[in-house]
Amino acid sequence: MKTWTAWIVMAPCAVLVSGGAAGAVDRPIALKPVVATSWEYVTPGTQVLPRPTLGVGFWQRASGAKPGVGANYVTSMEYQLPEAMPARIRSATFQFSGKPSQCVGVEPVVIDVYAYAGDGRADVADSTAGARVAQLRADCATNPAFTQPIDVTSIVRQLAVPAGVRHVGLNIRKANNRQGPGLFALSPGMLTVVVADQEVAQRPAQTTLPSPSIPPIATVAVRDLRGEYSYLGRGVATVAQNGTDVLVRATWTPMGAGPHYEARGKLNGDTIVGQWYSLYHKKGWFRWVAHVHPNGDIDFARSDDPINVQLQRAVLTRTGAPSTTMLPPGGFTPQRR
Repeated sequence: MKTWTAWIVMAPCAVLVSGGAAGAVDRPIALKPVVATSWEYVTPGTQVLPRPTLGVGFWQRASGAKPGVGANYVTSMEYQLPEAMPARIRSATFQFSGKPSQCVGVEPVVIDVYAYAGDGRADVADSTAGARVAQLRADCATNPAFTQPIDVTSIVRQLAVPAGVRHVGLNIRKANNRQGPGLFALSPGMLTVVVADQEVAQRPAQTTLPSPSIPPIATVAVRDLRGEYSYLGRGVATVAQNGTDVLVRATWTPMGAGPHYEARGKLNGDTIVGQWYSLYHKKGWFRWVAHVHPNGDIDFARSDDPINVQLQRAVLTRTGAPSTTMLPPGGFTPQRR
């Protein structure tokens, strides 16, 4: 049986970087995370495991395993903010470092960074929480993603309080369906908050976070996914939607035959959870978990595929305008065939 421990600093770790003339200086404060954990999303399957070694990207299982068998890693880090009036937060930047751990190929790994209201504890919900604040790229040879400071000023201002304990969380996820292993080992990032000795002019907040008093899960409007899509080359699919009910009908397989499959699920934020049925093999229903990327692509990588129809490699890319096809009201119940 495997054991794990989250990387924890028991007390707020704030390092005063520099000072200045008395009465008229900004205070740059470098913060280390009070908790940092990686979450391993096993694929194929639905198991999620916490890991103390930080990483982001896809790890390919060895020992003769098929391509696509392994785990996707997401890392979350939380920081205790210094006590300060929001109007005195001049700036806040986040920067993390990393290096290739298991990386093959020339295609870059696209990395998204999300921010959320934290609580100073490790929880699997941290890996999917928040609003995106940056999108970076790294490959197996050069890693520009790990040299770019990320501006999180507006988010820190929203969470800062003059007295009391508040945490901001940042999670780091792989955003594209890159083929082959592309795992990067990460070191705990540094959050630098610059506190002014007087109120500063604030720009309008760019990101709205959930209240720290509720679970740190982002709330977003229902996205319209209706339309025609392609996948894996010659695959063709149509998406219909009624509110949060989503129906995908793949009418043409990448191998040039059809129909392929049908998937039905509920959309919650940027995730669809439901079941899928192979129309080609006449088998199902199997667990379907799809992630909707910011560009509108629908990624099936976390779905179950016990009959090996390459479903986990499918990323639907919209090719046609949204249709007017709607699902009947009242949701759905998958029917056994």
